[in-house]
Amino acid sequence: MKCTFLLGSNAFIVNNPVITYVQDNNTVEILRIKSLYSPLHNDQNSTVLIVDTNFTDAHGHNIALIDSDFSHSDYKTVRTDKQIHVTDSNGHIIIDVLQLDEDAKPGLSSHVVNELAHHPDTTVIRLRGDFMFGNHRLTIDNEKFFIDDDVYAESVHSGNNGLELSANGIKV
Repeated sequence: MKCTFLLGSNAFIVNNPVITYVQDNNTVEILRIKSLYSPLHNDQNSTVLIVDTNFTDAHGHNIALIDSDFSHSDYKTVRTDKQIHVTDSNGHIIIDVLQLDEDAKPGLSSHVVNELAHHPDTTVIRLRGDFMFGNHRLTIDNEKFFIDDDVYAESVHSGNNGLELSANGIKV
């Protein structure tokens, strides 16, 4: 399943819908897309967006979604067929995973739209949030993507694996 992760204004087009983090030479999955939303067509069953996560919030609480399911009294989880949205008790977004509709793609930044024209069969997943992995903070809004104090904006990368993050940068 070809997938484009949209983190801020950055697009990462990958063949493996997994985001990992490398710390101390160990690679650990942060997020895995297990299935994408697909509406009912003819005799086929519809499917929903399903993700697994493995990270903590800024307070050290483990945020482990398993098959998009997460239940904790201090957090609110809202799920639809194509979105998983987790906020803390103050309404602060911890993680928001949204599968964009096809008609949303033309409204993305021109550098992303131009690259997606070369990959028409990709599904775009917008990721936003504020969470930790180990000692590193990942903050993603609609424009920028931060790993600690390093900011990434308006870049497009494609590769044959998943998205690999580290304190030293990004690799696809």
